[in-house]
Amino acid sequence: KKLAPEYAGAAAVLGAQDPPLYVAKVDATANRDLGSRFGVQGFPTLKFFRNGKASDYGGGRTKDTIVSWVNKKSGPAARTLTSIDEAKAIIESQDV
Repeated sequence: KKLAPEYAGAAAVLGAQDPPLYVAKVDATANRDLGSRFGVQGFPTLKFFRNGKASDYGGGRTKDTIVSWVNKKSGPAARTLTSIDEAKAIIESQDV
């Protein structure tokens, strides 16, 4: 119950991005076959899917940590920085 509003908030933020990222909610109690297929054993369980492959969610349980984790997993593997100032700005704005 604590996760529901955080998850809904993250869904709103991710869906408003350009390009939008989508989240889905499945009741694994009502959809036991699906839960079993993806190894869901406890609730709530968050899974991340990329190119049809599931992986366990490894982030926090707040809106901001969910958004940050999904964006990191969904974004490009690398980004070209064109200046030292740009690199400094990235370092200051991220947990690196």
